[in-house]
Amino acid sequence: MTTLREDGRTPLTLRPCSADQGLLNKADGSACFAQGNTVVLAAVYGPCQKIDATSFDKGSLDIVYKPADGSPGASSVERQRLLAQSLRHVVALSSFPQAALNCTVQVLNDDGSTLATAFNAITLALLDAGIEQNGLVTAVCCAVLANGEICVDPTTKELDAAVASMSTAWHSVSGELLACTTSGVFTRAGHKKCQAACQGAAVNVIGFVRAAFKSRQAD
Repeated sequence: MTTLREDGRTPLTLRPCSADQGLLNKADGSACFAQGNTVVLAAVYGPCQKIDATSFDKGSLDIVYKPADGSPGASSVERQRLLAQSLRHVVALSSFPQAALNCTVQVLNDDGSTLATAFNAITLALLDAGIEQNGLVTAVCCAVLANGEICVDPTTKELDAAVASMSTAWHSVSGELLACTTSGVFTRAGHKKCQAACQGAAVNVIGFVRAAFKSRQAD
């Protein structure tokens, strides 16, 4: 018998997702993405001319990550790096040489799985901006509870009770794992099971992102 979580979900069920696009008039693309009570606003500016062009055959992509409490730190810097590094795999930087994409990610409310939600928000914002990509980056977080059960898209309360957690980002076309960050201690088998759970749930995120973008185009 499957054990239901406190919010009524099964272990491998995502929280309800919602999204709005084109909210920021001064941005070239924007999206507000919510997974349950976790809400992230992402904005894309550009491509615009680089002031200091060190690479002439392709553009650049930079991310600024702002946590909900407004206090930047080592965690925010690491999240900026993971976001930028992963997105550079899919954004066609060669299509705008000597230009830059500047992206801002603002966490509006943090109730767990924030990095994954940030990935999904910026992916939708890039689509809203019409940026050429060779696929989409979608992300899922999972937690390992004390009883060994794996739960995807955990809330803050579930993460606080977890013995380990993992955030992953996936290429929608190749299925390649683009980013993986963990906390806590995993067994080798547990690490593999968590990745598989995240990859399976990422398919549902991809479907939602595509549907949201299609709905925006139809408006």
